[in-house]
Amino acid sequence: MMQAAPKKDKANSSHQTFILNSDNYYSQEANKNFMSPTWFKKFVACEAEALAELRGEWAPDEDKTALLVGNDLHSYFESSEAHERFLDANKEVMLSSRGKTKGQLKSEYKQADIMIDSLKNDKTFTQLYQGEKESIVTGVISGVEWMGKLDCLNLDRGYFIDLKTTQELSKRLWDSRSHRWVEI
Repeated sequence: MMQAAPKKDKANSSHQTFILNSDNYYSQEANKNFMSPTWFKKFVACEAEALAELRGEWAPDEDKTALLVGNDLHSYFESSEAHERFLDANKEVMLSSRGKTKGQLKSEYKQADIMIDSLKNDKTFTQLYQGEKESIVTGVISGVEWMGKLDCLNLDRGYFIDLKTTQELSKRLWDSRSHRWVEI
């Protein structure tokens, strides 16, 4: 696994070393030490809101369903152990808790299973999806230290694969910035 070199923690005057790894990758400490695509987008949308969230002064009220669907897919292709840990940690959110579907996967997560089945049964995908899974990479862009996580990194063959999930390939959404319908 690629790891970041030890880094001085800018938020701590004692200059403790912060080492980015799989256990702290999604932590606020990592977010304070490295820029990421997620945080870059948050800062572009609203600097004050992003900074307040980063400082722990504000938390967005957002639906985590799409994130969990994507993480379901990612964890499946990372390893069977990672997928089991993910399912165990999120079963209360993913399983219906009432009615005739109690104990069954909610429809959004059934869709994740369809995506997983589609990929695992695709010969080209399975041939290409070979390499180190969930590889952490770091780098500097214009003097700013960035972090990223590659779904599958194949250094021997010189490529990486980043899995993405979406609702529909041709869905139209209202873009409040440009005040028009756009296709995603």
